[in-house]
Amino acid sequence: MTAAEVPVVTSTGSIIYKNVTTQFNVDSAGNLTLAKGFPKVVSASPPPFNSFEAGEYVGPGTLENGKFAIIVGGPTVSPGGTTWGATAATGADPNTYPFSCSWYDGPIANNPDAPRLAKVGITSTALSYGICSGPCPNINNTYYWCPNTLVGVSQAGRVITFYSFSVDTDADYSSSVNTIAYTLSQ
Repeated sequence: MTAAEVPVVTSTGSIIYKNVTTQFNVDSAGNLTLAKGFPKVVSASPPPFNSFEAGEYVGPGTLENGKFAIIVGGPTVSPGGTTWGATAATGADPNTYPFSCSWYDGPIANNPDAPRLAKVGITSTALSYGICSGPCPNINNTYYWCPNTLVGVSQAGRVITFYSFSVDTDADYSSSVNTIAYTLSQ
């Protein structure tokens, strides 16, 4: 018997969660068939993931004359959670960071980057984690937003914050080394 909490996208685009239990029988030829009365599907509570909002966001006015802008999109249903993404908006400054990003909103154990998170000892559930890339801008002679940057992402109200856990292209850390916050504009 197997059981799983499954995210389901409704016809309106919202996500609901169902607990699905299956049980299989094996016939004499070794073929699997569903046991009588299975699958069983019951409603489940949504997992305690972060809430993100799709839309266009603007960065701090102090960076590149206020021309940092990103588009956040999602969610896309993933096993045990959802995936979100962000890209630099049309007309954004070419130094915008993160320039492109994808993060997983769900339990760390289900995160595709779980081995990388575990390697540096990241266990906090306060953030959702993923990988971003950027133009690798030099901030005080250090590169925090290069390709393959390990990030944490959170949203509070209309503000989405990206936390870099990487320096240059080859070193990850257990605590954030740089952050940038964007505010929802549309």
